[in-house]
Amino acid sequence: MQAALESAIAELVLGSEIDLGRPELVRAWLARHGVGVVGVMGNNGIWALEKHPMEFLYGYSVAAELRPGTRYDEVVAALGGHGELVERPADLRPALERAFSAGRPALVNVLTDPDVVYPRTSNLA
Repeated sequence: MQAALESAIAELVLGSEIDLGRPELVRAWLARHGVGVVGVMGNNGIWALEKHPMEFLYGYSVAAELRPGTRYDEVVAALGGHGELVERPADLRPALERAFSAGRPALVNVLTDPDVVYPRTSNLA
């Protein structure tokens, strides 16, 4: 795995906001050109940047739910990349090792708890 780590590019995607960027099409392009990028996605099945603040401010949320457990990893695999689904913390390291060793674009789709609120800070000054 050490050699794979030395030559790999990694990205971290937090939340299911990945829906908006169509990264599976990017992964198809990367696969076609042999670029080995490993993405790690925290998939909570919601638009947390909208859902939690709405619930805090108004007591409810509107149009912030996505399909829980969406298999983005299968989309990447279907487009020529490598996909991994992680449902338990103990499965993360082996999934990362397989992804970095795959030799093609990979997405590690880590299912996370939608009820956990992102830590937030703001500096509006």
